[in-house]
Amino acid sequence: NDRVQTTSARVSPYLQFRFGGLGTLQTGYAFQYVDQSQGRNGIGGGGIGAGGPTLPAAGTTGFNIVGDYTSHEGFATFRTGEDFGRLGLVTRLSAIEYDGTGVLDGASRQLGVVEGSYAITRSFSLLADGGYERQRYGGPRPFELDSPIWGVGGQLTGPDSSIVARYGRRDGFEAASLDA
Repeated sequence: NDRVQTTSARVSPYLQFRFGGLGTLQTGYAFQYVDQSQGRNGIGGGGIGAGGPTLPAAGTTGFNIVGDYTSHEGFATFRTGEDFGRLGLVTRLSAIEYDGTGVLDGASRQLGVVEGSYAITRSFSLLADGGYERQRYGGPRPFELDSPIWGVGGQLTGPDSSIVARYGRRDGFEAASLDA
């Protein structure tokens, strides 16, 4: 009774166009279906799953995560090519609409961001990004966010791995991040 069963499927067809050394455009659509179910007693301590929490029944210790949702995402990405030399730019536009229960009932997320990098050496680049995001989620305490996105940092790239450290604002708060 303390296990969650998640079934998920995603299909994402896209088109990609190359404009010589100028850059590459990728545009597409993604459909996702997720179903989560759980036993009677919850996972102890509670949590929020795809369908949002439901109140525990008398004599139980946690929240039940039950629900399913579908999401529809349209996206476009343009990435500059070798004609730009050390400068790399990536422009991303994305819009996701959710159809589900709990916090995902009528939820949506839109994002537009330009990410830039400048190669100081072959293995180290400076990073900067800026854009805007809009998020809407339902549930007992609805969440709405209309906020700028920004960030600065650096990337160290080796033959088989990379480390990205940055500080910025995304998803409504400012924080440092490390991806290694």
